[in-house]
Amino acid sequence: MANLQKDRFKTINELTEKSEYFFLDELPAYDEKAVKKHFKSATADLLTEICTGFQQLNDWKAENIQSVIDQYIESSGLKLGKVAPPIRLAATGSTNSPSIDITLELIGQPLVIKRLQAAIEFIKQNMSDQ
Repeated sequence: MANLQKDRFKTINELTEKSEYFFLDELPAYDEKAVKKHFKSATADLLTEICTGFQQLNDWKAENIQSVIDQYIESSGLKLGKVAPPIRLAATGSTNSPSIDITLELIGQPLVIKRLQAAIEFIKQNMSDQ
């Protein structure tokens, strides 16, 4: 994990602070700017479909995670730039992380699914007018 993050931060304190999502059961909060940009009411549907795909994975590896994301991109017609940020925000609380597939693999399937479900509920409760 440290190797993934080492080029992103200048100090050990910054590395530790920005990597805590790997170790917490629940995220303390979502980045407010990112929420305004990436959590819209329609995002709940995107996260629901991605979550369903993730739940069906028997082998939680980066390439399989990426395959679920790629299948969603193909079926939805959206680009990765519209799909990955909401997933990343839901899973890490921020839009800044290493590659989405590797990040999700390291967080682990049960926790990623739990966080996506929490984000879906957050969106339904807070973004109904967007």
